[in-house]
Amino acid sequence: MHFLKNLAAVLVRPRATMARILPDPRPKIVLLLFVLAVVSGIFGDFDAPMMQQVVHQSGGGRVALIVAGVILGLTVVLTALCWFYAWVPYLAGRFLGGTGDVGGVRAATAWGLAPAIWALLYRVPAAIWLAPSAATSVNMRGGNVTFDPGRLSQGCGVALVFAIVEFLILVWCAFVMSNTVAEAHRFSAWHALGTLVISAIAPLIVVAAAVLAMM
Repeated sequence: MHFLKNLAAVLVRPRATMARILPDPRPKIVLLLFVLAVVSGIFGDFDAPMMQQVVHQSGGGRVALIVAGVILGLTVVLTALCWFYAWVPYLAGRFLGGTGDVGGVRAATAWGLAPAIWALLYRVPAAIWLAPSAATSVNMRGGNVTFDPGRLSQGCGVALVFAIVEFLILVWCAFVMSNTVAEAHRFSAWHALGTLVISAIAPLIVVAAAVLAMM
């Protein structure tokens, strides 16, 4: 219950909530936050009706187990990446004058994903009822593929609304995480936003440098 209270409070009072959490960030809670954020991201791109059609038309049980294994493996890998990626905003924040430690910045990054975690409330139903294939019919039997556009032939209003909501969640995450990371590094939210921007482009710079070195 205390976890959900903090998860809700950080949406509107991110800096004050993070100040209460930082003295005892609890690595297990941080790990749980990363897992929930990764699951939310997977559901954001998941198409349950299409997956059900593929599993049904491909033999059932074995394919279902493979799909479940792939999703589980993806969740583990992405969660691990989130956990270790916290070093990037830690180092970037230090470069900009921050004083946070790795554990605190990792916790701040995890709690900053709260809007994406709450997005599960609409992403799960959307993956089941609002996915493109929920309004279509695809038949791959007998060597022939038939496609019925269904509700998609009437326009893409639902997809547009969904895209707008997803954009708002992204902006909300940027706002919350800027404040939680700012509290962890003990500097301004603008410094924290700069830290997040540097953290986002740092891997691209590393990859570009590696490619240039190979050339």
